[in-house]
Amino acid sequence: MVGVKEVKRAKSNVEGITSHIDDANIQQFVNTKTNRPVTFSYQTVTWSELQIGVIHIPIQARPIYLKKPFGKLKANKVYIRRGSSTDIARPDEIAQMGTVSSNNFVEPEKDNPVFEAIRQEKEAGNTVIVEFVVHNFHRSEHLCKIVVLNELYACFVEEGIDRNYESPISHIEASYSLAAQKKKLIIYHSC
Repeated sequence: MVGVKEVKRAKSNVEGITSHIDDANIQQFVNTKTNRPVTFSYQTVTWSELQIGVIHIPIQARPIYLKKPFGKLKANKVYIRRGSSTDIARPDEIAQMGTVSSNNFVEPEKDNPVFEAIRQEKEAGNTVIVEFVVHNFHRSEHLCKIVVLNELYACFVEEGIDRNYESPISHIEASYSLAAQKKKLIIYHSC
C-alpha cells in the first residue's frame, strides 16, 4: 500500500498521500525492469478520511525477477515474503513457483453469488465480518472494509488496526450473521 508506513512488530500507520501514482506510468516502469510482464493494478482508496493507494497483484506465472539491479534489489534474484520480511528465494522455492501458474486456476463461474454479495458490500462501503478458518479448527473474526475486489481476488483491511487480509474469491463463502446484523464472509485457508 502507498501511504501506509509499516512498523515492525506493531500496527502500521496510515499516513495518507496527497497525489496518486499514474497507473500507466507505474505499469511501464515495472514492466521494463522485470523478466516478464507483471499484471497488477493501482487503485485509490479512502481510509479514515486519508487517501491511500492499493497495488493489487493477482496470481500469475512466476518466478519474476529484475533484469538489472534497482536500489537494494539485485538482478536475477527472486524475492519472496517470509512473514513480514522479504528474502531471496531458495532454489527449491523457485522450482516450486515454476509449477504454479495462472493457468492452474479455474476461472470463477459467471454470476458468482459470493462475488456479487461482496461487490454489493464494497459498493455500499459497509464493514463486514471476515472469519478465517484454517484447517477447519482455527477460527478468527475481524471487522473489515473491502478495499480491492475483482472476479478472482478480494483484499480486506481490518478496522482500527489497518491490517490486510487477502483471499481468492474461490476460498470465500458468504452468509448473513443475524446476531451482528452484518454480512459474514467466511474465508477457508488450507495453509
